Amino acid sequence: MKNYIPTQKHWKDMFAQYSFYTVLEKFPIQQIKRKKLRNDTNLNDVLYMLTHFDKDAWMPVTLDKEYCLVDGQHRLAVADQMRLEYVDVAILLDDRYKSS
Repeated sequence: MKNYIPTQKHWKDMFAQYSFYTVLEKFPIQQIKRKKLRNDTNLNDVLYMLTHFDKDAWMPVTLDKEYCLVDGQHRLAVADQMRLEYVDVAILLDDRYKSS
């Protein structure tokens, strides 16, 4: 079983063009801190993403500098269901958008 699905270059470039992001490839999922986000994870959305998985639409999840999840809870839930061990991440370096 595959433990990592890399994101396409254009998704990484989308984040990398800004100085307030650092893109890391093959980041260990177990290091991601999951705090309750404003939006709950909708299991129907996760199921849809699993059954209609498209590797071209697979984009990095966003973390703050402490590796707390900022955006991508559904993608991370899909990664969990797929038993992935690694995902690509975009680290948000700007403290104004820190996960709380």
